[in-house]
This record gives sequence, structure tokens and C-alpha cells, in this order.
Amino acid sequence: MTLWRVPPIAEPGAPSGYAFYLFWIPVGLGVASVFGLLLGLIFSSLLTGIELWMPEVVTESGSFMSTYGWRMVCGAIAGGVIGFPMFDWNGFWYVGMGIASGLVSGFANRPRARRLAL
Repeated sequence: MTLWRVPPIAEPGAPSGYAFYLFWIPVGLGVASVFGLLLGLIFSSLLTGIELWMPEVVTESGSFMSTYGWRMVCGAIAGGVIGFPMFDWNGFWYVGMGIASGLVSGFANRPRARRLAL
């Protein structure tokens, strides 16, 4: 959009300078930062609440559910909370992004002994 000066909103008389088109880059970064902050805050709060409420379920047993499952569930709920105001099928993209962030979090925070074995 920036290099070819494609107007973000199709209307006549759009400015021809690059400053108008470069404005959308920081706006997109800001929106993505707010989304990441909200998703991380809700995700970590849910995960901490589950660990405090059910410590016997969330253990280091090595099963899929204890390693990745609870993180995926918390990520799906966090993404659903953020995507809920959309009231259409596009909100499920946020649920998917929440599940993906739960998988990445579980992979990054897996126990050290299993990390060396993989």
C-alpha cells in the first residue's frame, strides 16, 4: 500500500504524498501491540487462576494435557474474550490466535530435561 500509494479507503482526492500512506504502519503496530498485551494479560491471569484452583490437575506429568492442554484452553478463552465483541465468524480468528499462543507458550516453557531429549 505504501510503495504503490494504494488508498486504504477508496475515495476520490486521496493525498499523493508518502506521509499519508506511512501513517498506517504505526497504527497497525499499535493495534497489534494492544492485542498482544490484552491476550497475554488475560491468558496469564487464566493460567495462574487454574494453577491455583486445581494444582493437582496441572502437574508436570509429561502428558499432552498437562504440558499444552491447559495453555491452549486458556489461550482459546482469552482469544474468545477479545474476539467476542465482533459477533460474527471473524471472532474465531482470535480464538485460533489464542490457541496458537498457548501452544507456543507451552513449547517455550516445557521442562528443561525434555528439551534436551528432543
